[in-house]
Amino acid sequence: MRSKTVLYAIIAAYLACWSGLVGLSMPYPSFGTVQTIPSNKLPTPSALTGPYAPNEVLKNVTKLFKGKLQGTESVHVSEGGTLWLPDKYGNVFTAEPDSEGRYNVVRKVAYLGPSRPLGHTMDADGNLLVADSAKGLIMLERASGKVVILASQVSADSPKDPGSVISYANDLDIAHDGTVYFTTSSDIPVVPNAIGLWDTFAVFTLTMLQGSITGRLLSYNPKTQATHVLADGFWYANGVAVAQDQSFVAVAETVTMTVHKFWLNGPK
Repeated sequence: MRSKTVLYAIIAAYLACWSGLVGLSMPYPSFGTVQTIPSNKLPTPSALTGPYAPNEVLKNVTKLFKGKLQGTESVHVSEGGTLWLPDKYGNVFTAEPDSEGRYNVVRKVAYLGPSRPLGHTMDADGNLLVADSAKGLIMLERASGKVVILASQVSADSPKDPGSVISYANDLDIAHDGTVYFTTSSDIPVVPNAIGLWDTFAVFTLTMLQGSITGRLLSYNPKTQATHVLADGFWYANGVAVAQDQSFVAVAETVTMTVHKFWLNGPK
């Protein structure tokens, strides 16, 4: 809670002096300038009541693999309870439950190559699909163990941004029909920092401070291999989830503290 409060304070302080910074050049890897932010994009946090009220539920969690993993963005639980955990270096680890359902051993099973893997999940064939912050949408094939780049740029027939580069893929989910919905957070590319780590937090910071409202929601069709931009104009698009009834895709917009619905079918 304290870290969030500090972040909100930084955002508020920056917004307070924003008008005097418009046009200011941003550092590498941005190559952009500070933008004017529309009034509808200014963060408006909800009151900390009801479902948003502070709680201490996470104080009761059990920490797993302390000192053995670094920077796992998320976790996918496959059939049988196996945990899939890509780390910040591009390694993929798995952990299987013992006879009592506890996780004690974690082992490395693959390397996705240089970059920073973020959100991930499995398709119906057991392939691990990953939103790779530098490569785009990639897949770790179950049968061969090979890493396959599924989408690094938008298809030429996309209604929005045809042929554009996929920069900073962040999260994904898969619909029942196999369509992959994924987000890109910013058009500022993720690059290695001074110690060689692909620095997604630096790009988040630049995206926020620049006012780079360039996040997008995209779809990948595994049958046609087409990648289309479905929606844009997000100030750091982040988590994505397909509704259980498949009627919409939810997209989290981090800087505005907002969750959006992109309707797929049914009543809007």
